[in-house]
Amino acid sequence: MSQVPPAWPVRIRLARDAGRLATVVAIRFVIGEFGVVTGGQAGGTVGLVLFVVGGLVVFYTAALALYLVTVAAEVVPEELHIVWPIRRTRYRLRPGAVTRLRTLRRRGLFKAELGGFGIEFGQGTSEDGEQLTVIRLDPRVPLNLVPTEHARLAIAVEDEAAFVRALVDATRLRLKGRGIRDRPLTGVERPR
Repeated sequence: MSQVPPAWPVRIRLARDAGRLATVVAIRFVIGEFGVVTGGQAGGTVGLVLFVVGGLVVFYTAALALYLVTVAAEVVPEELHIVWPIRRTRYRLRPGAVTRLRTLRRRGLFKAELGGFGIEFGQGTSEDGEQLTVIRLDPRVPLNLVPTEHARLAIAVEDEAAFVRALVDATRLRLKGRGIRDRPLTGVERPR
């Protein structure tokens, strides 16, 4: 029985906790709106500064909301892409195990650049001191630690089986294309 190769790119939806995402965006929006309203009423240099800073926070919040709603993963041969309308980040896959990591639902687990309420994304560090790129938009979903050439990527996806299958196919194509013996990725569970 022959398997039909997947059509590339394979788009993978990220796991999202809509309530937490809405809370993160709403808090930032309220802070920015407070600055705009207060700055508009205060007048003078202090009012202008508050107005401008509040406006920047509102603009940042709009960009953050766009990112949180549209960000997705795409698996292509040899690479994993994190895409949203403004930017595409490419991660070259490296042979190795995709590690399933069940995490605690606490805040700041990886000390990522941005986050709150259990949601994290950006550069972070594991408890072992390993540098990671973290995309965790739902703290209830186990993370998949994907080996890449730069650093491991910690990502929470909706359909873990489809994600791992796409990574295995992408890595096998890479290895076969280079004449290297096939060493597929595996899904190993490691509780935390």
